[in-house]
Amino acid sequence: MSNLFIEAESFQSLGGWVVDQQSMETMGSSYVMAHGMGVPVADASDVGIRA
Repeated sequence: MSNLFIEAESFQSLGGWVVDQQSMETMGSSYVMAHGMGVPVADASDVGIRA
């Protein structure tokens, strides 16, 4: 079984998600956060994932 790690903050389309930089120092990477104030947000997507 192979593992695949994708850094979501670099997706071509973030949809309704926003990049949150506050974890950069601790985790070494930012992450995406959905904050729709209780309302679902649009999906993030990336096309052409390369192996």
